[in-house]
Amino acid sequence: MGNRKSILHHYTTEDGLFHNEIRLIRKANNGMLWLGTQNGLSSFDGYRFTVYKHDKTNPNSLCSDKIYALETSTTGKVWVGTTVGLCALNPSIGNSVAFPDTFKIKNRLASAFITSLFEDRSGYLWIAASSGNFRYSVHHQTMEQVLSGKNVVNYYESREGIFWICHDQVLSKYSRETDKIIKTYPHPIYKLYTDRFGVLWGVGAKGLYRYMPDKTDFELLPKVKPALKGGFSSIAEDRDGRLLLGVYGGGVTLYDPKDNSISHLIAHPNQKDALSSNDVYDIYSDNAGVVWIGTQEGLDVYDWSRQRFLKWKHDPENRNGLSNGFIQAIYRDQDNQLWLGTRDNGLERLKGNKIEENPEFEHISHKQKDDGVNGEYIAGMLEDSKGRFWVASWGGGLNLKQPESEEWINFQHSINDPQSIAGNQVISVLEDRRGRIWIGTLNGLSRLQENVKGGYHFQNYRHQKDDSLSLSNKAVFKLFEDSQGRIWLGTTNGGLNLMHEKPNGEIQFERFMHQSNNPRSISNNEVFVVFEDSKRRLWVGTSLNGFNRVYEETGIGGDSKFWFKSYQEKDGLSDNEVNAILEDDFGNLWISTNKGLSKFNPDDESFVNYTEYDGVLKGKFRKNAAWKDHDGTMFFGGAAGVNIFNSTHFPKNQIPPTPQITGVFIDGQQYFENDSLDGQLLLTRDDSGILKLILPKKTNRFEVQFSAMSFTSPKRNKYQWRLNDYQTEWHNYEGGNPKAIYTALPSGNYRLSIKAANNDGVWTNLPAKMVVVVSSGTQVIMASVIGAVILMLSTFGLLVFFRRKRDANQRKHSRIAISNEDQQLIDRLNSLMSANKPYLNCKLGLTDLAEELCVSPNQLSALLNEQIGQPFYDYVNEFRIEEVKRRLMDPSEKKKTILAIAWECGFNSKSAFNRVFKINTGITPSEFQKRHT
Repeated sequence: MGNRKSILHHYTTEDGLFHNEIRLIRKANNGMLWLGTQNGLSSFDGYRFTVYKHDKTNPNSLCSDKIYALETSTTGKVWVGTTVGLCALNPSIGNSVAFPDTFKIKNRLASAFITSLFEDRSGYLWIAASSGNFRYSVHHQTMEQVLSGKNVVNYYESREGIFWICHDQVLSKYSRETDKIIKTYPHPIYKLYTDRFGVLWGVGAKGLYRYMPDKTDFELLPKVKPALKGGFSSIAEDRDGRLLLGVYGGGVTLYDPKDNSISHLIAHPNQKDALSSNDVYDIYSDNAGVVWIGTQEGLDVYDWSRQRFLKWKHDPENRNGLSNGFIQAIYRDQDNQLWLGTRDNGLERLKGNKIEENPEFEHISHKQKDDGVNGEYIAGMLEDSKGRFWVASWGGGLNLKQPESEEWINFQHSINDPQSIAGNQVISVLEDRRGRIWIGTLNGLSRLQENVKGGYHFQNYRHQKDDSLSLSNKAVFKLFEDSQGRIWLGTTNGGLNLMHEKPNGEIQFERFMHQSNNPRSISNNEVFVVFEDSKRRLWVGTSLNGFNRVYEETGIGGDSKFWFKSYQEKDGLSDNEVNAILEDDFGNLWISTNKGLSKFNPDDESFVNYTEYDGVLKGKFRKNAAWKDHDGTMFFGGAAGVNIFNSTHFPKNQIPPTPQITGVFIDGQQYFENDSLDGQLLLTRDDSGILKLILPKKTNRFEVQFSAMSFTSPKRNKYQWRLNDYQTEWHNYEGGNPKAIYTALPSGNYRLSIKAANNDGVWTNLPAKMVVVVSSGTQVIMASVIGAVILMLSTFGLLVFFRRKRDANQRKHSRIAISNEDQQLIDRLNSLMSANKPYLNCKLGLTDLAEELCVSPNQLSALLNEQIGQPFYDYVNEFRIEEVKRRLMDPSEKKKTILAIAWECGFNSKSAFNRVFKINTGITPSEFQKRHT
């Protein structure tokens, strides 16, 4: 959790938790996370919370909702200790199972207050309860009372197999064979923990203890003191080896044994990524290093995989921080000083060279002193080979600071002086290998001229309508010299230009423009970015159509000919507006766009996109606001500040996921193992442990939810699934709420296989599997039902609608006809509609939905019409109608009028709502409400 600010992500009741007071956190051997609260039990698979509650009418529900002890078992059970006894949960597919009367444990613990649970390596469950202390054999289902008269707080087994008991304000070694205490230590320790190096730690009322083997005793660390009298009550370890010590009312203390340093996590009312509450109950670190903190106000998560991007942001309350969050340019000079150019506040210079959270800056602004930089919008910087520092200003001309001088010289365009700079909107400054200074402005290109007396003037090059060898456009946005000494110019609406210099000094420009009928032409004429990588490949970024690789071919006469290959959103780029390009030390290109950062591998042409979810700044990045230091650290500036990272320091998650099926649904109803419908057993498990789903007669559709059970950036987990003997290709998916939906299955036996990869692309060793049986005769029955419905349709419009629906479904579920790319996009679209419910917005349009899906409107329209088989509004209105139907059947909505519900669900016309509702259901809204009330 580092010296940087620890960014915490929060889960509360708004995310599916039933109660915010998280007292206990454990992880089961199948990867599921379990949370004990004061109002029930929750499981979490990385995407969805499932809540388990006490139900008086269900003997297999929890004993009580007030949970004070929680333990996971090697047999797969979850032990739940409550205020009125102990119960076990079989979490395979969500069944809650109370102890049968035949178990002695129920009689011995009837109505007992369970305070502590611990399962040792031998398969014994140790129980501390109000009625005494017990040891229960999980395998033999026998129980005995132990430690008579002791007030046990916690049990613990060390790596060496030593059994420890925290009790009665002391700590004891205990012999399980003789049921006797071997040695007692007079330390009020509540909980023990063994770190990755095998060091045994204890926390309690006085603070943090470390076991010293040479002294055979525990040493209290006087420096690590709890914030409150109650002392530390929880302990865990992050992936950097720091101990996390929680205390109710005092937040979290981080102690690093390597350097004996201490830091703190505390709640802050104005920081949404700080600790939710200082009332900390439990801390748990999973095998991948993700830290979970249970607080009074919800579940906090520190996910190191989402902390890779350091942020510098403007804080109005910090006078020494960034004066402006809009960063237009970044540059490090020869004295190793880092400069930032802002949009409204001139220059910023970093104080010192340490890259850390919330550094101090020196502000250099024209508003502060007359001899400062002219212009507040800084577009570019350059320190030339003579040590002169040049600053390009949008509207303020060109600024120059001579070496060892604190004075600035400003160059402005004058209409009366042809040797003045071409324009005052200066954007780019370049020194070529011959030491010449070139300046790009919105009014042409300028070259600095120096006379023998030290004076300056400019030679200007502009666009000439009748001269095809002049600049293609007057607005020169980017200047770049490649490894061969060729100077390239990116222009606004003039494409890319290549400068050619004749022996007599004459300058000509070769133009590369987009041609709609030539796929090998540059993709767009708005060229703002030019970059060459370490393999001398030239890349060009555009404003509207992604970026291009420039290919060079040598003609018969030795002349070079160039052509372009473009990469856009459809190829995996996060957004088609490219703002800057840098190369990391692995040869990957990092591309800043209006929607985050894209990492591009030029060898296999693959993309990985990083967004706000990963810690990337919100908002647009700015044109050419990027810099790479010699050590590989990269800076990207944008409208919200600066992102800093070094991809060589990106730790990789090497732990393969363990995909699990977490839910099975038929017609929206969830079913668990051993559930029946109409006397038929639906879901069982064979001898090898594989699930078997037997669909009831007249049913040929089902849905399964699943999870990789990998909690590092879970939305970055990847999935592949296939229903063998039905699909020939694997279906690919990345994102939240993974699920597979199948309809209109022919009769037969199928095997569903689900593979998963973690956030860094490490794939599972064992896929999750499920056998699916579709009974014979289903197709005949379904055909009869469909035929009967069609005969009952009273209008031609309804007949057309259902035929279109049938065709759409056939296309939707034809795994051969739809490409993997389209199918993945369809799944993303359906997931977006289900999770975010954009259809509730009555003003939702095709462009709005396309933006949320990160595709073009044309691409979305083609997908809807050609693959899904529905125009935009028909598709959206189906979701609205389903939402209306659900609310009409919801007792809590009964006080609302039908029209009010329709308005809330996205309709804004009464007549349109009534018409669409009847087309979708065959009846009026009022008839539907009467039937289902």
